Amino acid sequence: MGSERSADLLGPRHLLPLRVGIQRRDLLRGRCQIGHGRPSTGERPSFRQRDHGLVDKLWSYCDVLRDDGVGVIEYTEQLTYLLFLKMAHERATRQLRPQQIVPREFSWQRLLGAQGDQLEVEYTRILTGLARRPGVIGTIFRKAQNRIQDPAKLKRLIVDLIDKENWSGTGTDIKGDAYEELLSKGASDKGSGAGQYFTPRALIQAIVDVIQPTVDDTVVDPACGTGGFLLVASEYAVQGAESMTPVQRDKLRDSFVTGFELVDGTARLAAMNLLLHGMGAADGDSLIEVRDSSSPTPASAGPSSCPTRPSARSRP
Repeated sequence: MGSERSADLLGPRHLLPLRVGIQRRDLLRGRCQIGHGRPSTGERPSFRQRDHGLVDKLWSYCDVLRDDGVGVIEYTEQLTYLLFLKMAHERATRQLRPQQIVPREFSWQRLLGAQGDQLEVEYTRILTGLARRPGVIGTIFRKAQNRIQDPAKLKRLIVDLIDKENWSGTGTDIKGDAYEELLSKGASDKGSGAGQYFTPRALIQAIVDVIQPTVDDTVVDPACGTGGFLLVASEYAVQGAESMTPVQRDKLRDSFVTGFELVDGTARLAAMNLLLHGMGAADGDSLIEVRDSSSPTPASAGPSSCPTRPSARSRP
């Protein structure tokens, strides 16, 4: 890493995902992330004041699926797959600079056009196909399975809850907050077992305040859960973004953070969480590595791979 300082964020896993109020929507506009943000007009209103209805709309359907044995985390995973596909479709069909993120044979339109048992078959085919893709797509869809066995309920989720929203037209702050609110609900569900992957916000903020990461650093979380440490570290480093060079801004988006997560399902949630906050690129390399951070770096990893256990050094 040369003269860069690596911040190794050690600590318990996340108990409450974070609502990250970053100015990233101003900083990172225009590159490969799935949704572009909107200029800031001052202090942001709280998430509940601004768009709590979006979460309520999505969350209400979770109760419908509980009768079919679909738990909180499984439901959030299904939302992750469908949200990614829908936003990829929006980018592929936009008038200005369309971008084909997923192959056409795995497109959102394939789901909209399918009915009944064929919808289940098509959905499973898409999940299996995207799981073989490299980069962030492969991380999000790694070992993905359809947990919604009732085609009618799956169709309702696709058509009534996901397709009717223009997700790419929503700022990164809204999308990210909505997604983290869903994760928070999942963590608070005692039966889901998701609490082990989360750390209290106050603890995360305290650690980041001590480390004081800057754009010249590289932040690594060896047990990242859903990515809360990485988001708050980025929020801290993005302060003073107006004075950063284009190279520094690119680094903040594409390589400032790296997370390791051993559990496939949690890694996909972390990858999507970062992406919705404007970190990384939908068609680029994943910022989350699905492996044990204490094991040796795979031989196939390139020279840009982050060290497994970088030493944490305090600022002078």
